[in-house]
Amino acid sequence: MPKRAILCCFLMVCLYLLNFLENPLSENPDRLAGIFPRKGAIQIGSDADFTVVDMNAEKTMKEEDVISKEDFTPWEGYTAKGIPVYTVVRGKLVMDNGKIVGQMGYGEYIPASHGK
Repeated sequence: MPKRAILCCFLMVCLYLLNFLENPLSENPDRLAGIFPRKGAIQIGSDADFTVVDMNAEKTMKEEDVISKEDFTPWEGYTAKGIPVYTVVRGKLVMDNGKIVGQMGYGEYIPASHGK
């Protein structure tokens, strides 16, 4: 089988798996919380919240890199693979190349309407 055909089949399987995992990991929890389709969907009328992850990138966690109210992290020294690169919240870029560029307080709390 030619390399191009193998690559094409591999990509089709990857796309299938992404579509297969989309509902259980994103849409279904938001349906249970009663906040779908505002959250958990990329479609017209939804908030357009998503993160782009570089699945090949690796990073060793350091305390000074973690944004938290706590002064420590249990992940200190842990090397993670698959690093968030960009994050979009309500259609606005808030993390660019791993650096937070959004305004503090731009996030919005959305209470669950059921499933409590």
